[in-house]
Amino acid sequence: MSSEEIKHYDLHQKAEVIARNWLPQGPVVIGITAGASCPNNLIEETLIRLFELRGIPRDELDAAA
Repeated sequence: MSSEEIKHYDLHQKAEVIARNWLPQGPVVIGITAGASCPNNLIEETLIRLFELRGIPRDELDAAA
């Protein structure tokens, strides 16, 4: 996954597809949902990866926590 392309499952096509330019420039609002069986560390890693895609390294996030 990168800020230029992401592979995901398209329900309409019933296949994995690659979406290009999926993350717009500038501020965005991203909603993340998870079920009760989803471990908290997976949610945290997802958030960290999104910050990294915007150029904010993990060590800056750790310092801010």
